[in-house]
Amino acid sequence: MSQSTTFVTFLSVICASLIVTSAWDPDAGLAKSLTKASGVRVVASSNQDQAAQVNDGDDNTHWTSHGCMPIGFYLANPLTNVLYRACQDGRCSSSSSASSQLGQATDGSVSSEFQVKVSGGTAQFTVTLPSRQNLRELTIKGAFHADTQVVLVDGSNEKVVGTLTSSDNYKMTDVNVTLTPATAVTLRSSGDIGVFEIGAVGQAGCQERVYVDLGAPHQIQVVRTRHWAGGHGVTSKLVASSDGVTWQDLTDLDPNAVHAVVTHLPSPITVRYIGVQQQEDESKYAKVFLWEIDAYDNTGVYGAPPTPKPNTASLRQMLGVNAIWGWGWAKASSTLSPGQGAPLYAPVASYGRSYHNLNWDILDPDHKPDYDRMAQGHGTEAEPWLNWDKEYSLWVQANVSVHVSVQFTAKAFPVSTWDDPRNAASQYGNAFAKHFGSTQGNGLVRSVEVGNEPWDYPADFYVKVLDGMASGFKAADPKMLVLPGAFQAYDATSTGNYIGTRVTQQVSGKVDVINSHHYSWRTASDGQRVATYPEDPTGTFNEVRSVIRWRNTNTPGKPLWMTEWGWDSPGGGQECTKFPECTTEAAASAYAARGLFLHSRLDVARSTWFFYGNLEECDDHVFCRSGLTSSMSAQFQKKGPYYTLEHLLELLGHTHFLGVVQEDDRAYVYVFGTMTSSGHKHTHLVAWRPVDASVPEGGREITVSFDYSDEPVRAWRLRMDSGQQGETTLPTVHGQRWTMGITAMPTVVQLKSSGGLIG
Repeated sequence: MSQSTTFVTFLSVICASLIVTSAWDPDAGLAKSLTKASGVRVVASSNQDQAAQVNDGDDNTHWTSHGCMPIGFYLANPLTNVLYRACQDGRCSSSSSASSQLGQATDGSVSSEFQVKVSGGTAQFTVTLPSRQNLRELTIKGAFHADTQVVLVDGSNEKVVGTLTSSDNYKMTDVNVTLTPATAVTLRSSGDIGVFEIGAVGQAGCQERVYVDLGAPHQIQVVRTRHWAGGHGVTSKLVASSDGVTWQDLTDLDPNAVHAVVTHLPSPITVRYIGVQQQEDESKYAKVFLWEIDAYDNTGVYGAPPTPKPNTASLRQMLGVNAIWGWGWAKASSTLSPGQGAPLYAPVASYGRSYHNLNWDILDPDHKPDYDRMAQGHGTEAEPWLNWDKEYSLWVQANVSVHVSVQFTAKAFPVSTWDDPRNAASQYGNAFAKHFGSTQGNGLVRSVEVGNEPWDYPADFYVKVLDGMASGFKAADPKMLVLPGAFQAYDATSTGNYIGTRVTQQVSGKVDVINSHHYSWRTASDGQRVATYPEDPTGTFNEVRSVIRWRNTNTPGKPLWMTEWGWDSPGGGQECTKFPECTTEAAASAYAARGLFLHSRLDVARSTWFFYGNLEECDDHVFCRSGLTSSMSAQFQKKGPYYTLEHLLELLGHTHFLGVVQEDDRAYVYVFGTMTSSGHKHTHLVAWRPVDASVPEGGREITVSFDYSDEPVRAWRLRMDSGQQGETTLPTVHGQRWTMGITAMPTVVQLKSSGGLIG
């Protein structure tokens, strides 16, 4: 090869490398807040030097107000001090001829003085209020050469509310106004008056406002705030303005909310300024706080959903369940009776996701597991009774294939215990795949995760483990599907589980599938996390959109598996009332079906419900009532979501998501069918109300109409009990116009022609 050819080849490699590097975007999943655009400006009513901290993308830094009381703290705050810059605005008069200096009396500074001279035997200074109102506080700093009356003027009426003497000279003096109505305040004396400052708290009380100037008008519908009034809050409001002068109240916020709150406005608004206004009480040194403010268009915190496309996975192939060794019986599956363990869940799960603890296999992460010895009945290094082969074989016999999440935590294996993280992980992965993989091993495990939620390890450390373990798996079994741990893509500040720092470009080629966990919660107005329906525009179920964007940019074509999702609910003889993430059994049943349908519409390849059964101990923590069945003490009774998913798979398990007919706040209508080499066949239509099913309104049936070119022949409303597959009323059709009744529980309609070919 010539030197010139070699040089050209070298340049080609470099250019290709640059192209790949420039295409990789670790933050591709983020939905950009309008407040984070370049050129925006943050304005605070006090402590302006801290204002930028509400827009730095960090929920741990905050702006703190200056405070309102003791007297005089509020003087430079235009929201609180109704006399601020009144003289500059032409609302002052004086007996003194030096009117050019009037502004010093209301400039917010107690250092500058305006001299009110005696004229005609009287020195008089009057400042007019912007409107008639009840004053809450009146503060004056002055120099008084004779007794000076403080007079509240209310139209033609006057009321003397205090007298200032030389003993008050150069002091901040509070005059008791006791919410007296007034249109103006007058100081009147027989001697000269030096007015350093005069201010008043109006009837609106102590106010603080922090807002972001977006630089130009933008359409906004979703606002995320983290605010708190320090226990002194009277009111907190989300406010907006088009001109920075006239402000509108968008909605009330809970002053005592500590955690971030997402507000979804009823309809989009077009404004340039968006902010939070808080009223605090008048106790001494009371302050309010604001950590962060973000604004988005109608697509919200998680961005727009992707364009729908047919899902190559059928609903049965998608649906699985999270499980553990022994399925909650505290003994090996080989000792269970028929119908217990994996066979119980086979009707609703084509696979089980096993939390396979690393510290059950080895005592030190640098040790090599001896699975051959385990297979001979001698256990593992860590657990002499353990035999994964027997356990997983029974899963497979029950038609529940095995997906393993190799679970390791910094508590069990601190960073310091890994002598060589990459090599240790590679050694483990190689031994695992040689034994359980399909190339050299027994074929019990076809897919495996490098960690479940390894969020307590530093990112650079986890990347080494991911790189090593994935390499080990693939070296021993190239057919084994390898996943990273579960990460999110919508919040770069949550560094423990952010995919942008933990699945890097260098290691991305060693994983086959992108992995994430998304439950369905929202933050209530008081900042408390509560369960919500999957279509809730403010709910965390939508976090998957961010992962999809990240995947599409950085690892296009790789499947996305949702390896944990679900709801806590009562059922199976066990209650769920002690924590706010609980919902009703009926709601969880409806959401189970709707969540699976949504995953299929989002092209999620696997959708794994958490958990197989309730936990035995359940005081006040989320996930203890997330099972498809109750716990062992309640005999693993089937709960509503189990029956609903079972019914769903009986009707639609063989079908694939094919398209959207309607998707709005009134109805979701999806088409399902079969996929063949010659095209896709429509066989079923599914419709439901995207509403909260835990409240009475959610159970109400409404009538919707839409266009669809096929005829219905049978219809079912999904059940949540062990009853028969009860059919429901067929939609009526006139031409291509369908009209049907729908509720929060989906209705499945079989189509007459089983659809024409659309592909």
